Amino acid sequence: MQSKDGVGVGAARTADSGPQSAVSEGAKSKGQDSDNGQRITDNGAFATVLPNPVTHTLRLKVQESKGQVVQTTLMDAAGREMLSRQFVPETNTHQEEFVVSALPTGMYFLKVSMPDQQATLKVVKVE
Repeated sequence: MQSKDGVGVGAARTADSGPQSAVSEGAKSKGQDSDNGQRITDNGAFATVLPNPVTHTLRLKVQESKGQVVQTTLMDAAGREMLSRQFVPETNTHQEEFVVSALPTGMYFLKVSMPDQQATLKVVKVE
């Protein structure tokens, strides 16, 4: 599902009232349970992006993030902030969408921070 402004898939509540926060609805869990009762995630990573390379809409999937503030920042190769968003997922598996079609082609880095972990994901933008 996609929200009215084109961002956010999954349930989240706004962590701040700034223009870069997103409120999303309609979460669906995509993880699976293993035989030992533990959650299986994408290669054990708490954050993944797809598609990569991207042309229009980049999707960030965060795992085990329910109720935690998730801060995201997309930076270009020179370290300049291009997009930033903060959200609080209401489910353990959450997808957030970023429209990147207006950005120039090139390499970007998406920094994803939660209180107990952080990751920087390489993203390639193509036409």
